[in-house]
Formats: sequence, structure tokens, C-alpha cells
Amino acid sequence: CCERLNHGKEIGLFHGNHMGAIWNGNFFLHSGLLAAIELSKLQKECKYQEGIVEGDKDQYFGTTAAYTDLVKNTLDILTGDKPFSGRIEGDWPCPGANVIRYEFLKKYHHSVRAFWTRDFSQCVWCTSFLEDMYKNLPTSIMIKFYGGLAGYCLSESETENSMIDVAIATMKEKEAKCAHNFRNKRLLLEAEKLSRAGEVEEADIAYLSAIEAACKARFVHEQGLACELAAAHYSRNGGEDGLRRDLLQQALECYKNWGCKPRVEYIAKMIA
Repeated sequence: CCERLNHGKEIGLFHGNHMGAIWNGNFFLHSGLLAAIELSKLQKECKYQEGIVEGDKDQYFGTTAAYTDLVKNTLDILTGDKPFSGRIEGDWPCPGANVIRYEFLKKYHHSVRAFWTRDFSQCVWCTSFLEDMYKNLPTSIMIKFYGGLAGYCLSESETENSMIDVAIATMKEKEAKCAHNFRNKRLLLEAEKLSRAGEVEEADIAYLSAIEAACKARFVHEQGLACELAAAHYSRNGGEDGLRRDLLQQALECYKNWGCKPRVEYIAKMIA
């Protein structure tokens, strides 16, 4: 899907269809972030995209530039080039045109930035404002996924999490239609719930299954996340230290491959 979108951008440029090229390029960046394409590669594509968008900035009221800027800043934060500084400021540059959708996209990018930089309170805040009109969009689904996990990550002793069941139900529904994209997410959410409920053996199996499913889907960022949370599970429940460290090492390699500096630095401290 990502390759086709990027190819569509090039075809649009070749034939002078700049609007088509711009939106294909933006959707490529958006999908690439979901699919765990290496962040440094996405940054290079984003810089190229900025050049395309700049040429048509006035023609499209600055809307394409605003969206590209959202993606650029998210990538810069995940690679460690910029710090995470809280909620995203700025309004949609064309009043009356897709203002609500833009606000929702800001919320999604805020959720992504907060989760991967471990600002879990900000991530949970995003789940409080999910509009029904966007409930089936991948962005809304990911806000629920991050929010469900963040509710536990706020505290190692947390056992109650109002968002976890909502997130699990959403992943189950989507898994029935596309197991490749959602099975690993459902398994990881269930593993966290089992672990916090003290069902250690069931959680052990669920974490392993989540890691395997993420690896099979080639979601290296979520494979690393599953390894990280599995390590926390073993630490919380008195598991073998060698296994915990092996899982952290796997998480570190996954995050390095993805290029997420905040998570690399965090896991490196955990191992040291």
C-alpha cells in the first residue's frame, strides 16, 4: 500500500497533477508511520514532500502544507530531533473546510508523539475526545490502542483501566476483517489486561503471541513494544531476570531498526 501511494505521487508529478501527487505523498507518509517504515527514510520523503507542497501552498489555501507539517513534526519528535512539547497548537488555515477533521488529525499526532515519548497522561487525554464520525478511521483505532496501553503505563501498580476493554473490542472487530494489521495489537492489549489481573501464565502466552504476530506482520515498532511490555510483566511478577533482559535487548534492537530515539534511550537505561 505504501509503495503504491509513493508510486502514485511520482506519477502525479510526471503528469503535472500536483494535487494528486501531494495527497498521495501525504498518505504515503501517514501509512508509512502506521506500518513502521524506518523513520529516517520517512523523514527524507517528508523533506521531498515539503518541496512539492511549498510550490502549491497558496493554491490550496495552505491546507496541504499544514498536514505535511503535522507529519514532519511527529517524525522529528520520534527520531529525537525535537522534544515533545505538549499539545499541538495552530488552526486549520482554511476556515470552514475540514476544520473538525484537522482537529482530529492533530489529536492523532499528539497521541502518537505522547505515547512513543512515554508521556502517558497526555496520551490518555487524547482518548477522551473521540468523535463518532471518525471511529472507524485507522487514526481513531490507533488512539484507542495507545490509550488502552497508556492507561496501564501510567502506574506499574494500576489494575483498573476503563479504556482497555474498549480498545480490545475495537481490535477484535477490525481483526475479523484484517488480521494482519490488528491481531498483534489485540493480543498485546489482552496480555496487559491479563498481567495486571494477576493471570501470569495466560499473560505469558499472550505476550509471546503478540511478539510473534507483530514480527510476522513486520510491525517492528510494535514488536519492540510487545517485548518491552513483556519484560515489564516479568519484572512485575518476579520472573527470571535473564529472560527480562533478553526481551529488553530485543526491544532495543527493534526500536533501533525503527529509529525511535526516545525509546532507544529509555530501553538502554533499563538494560544498563
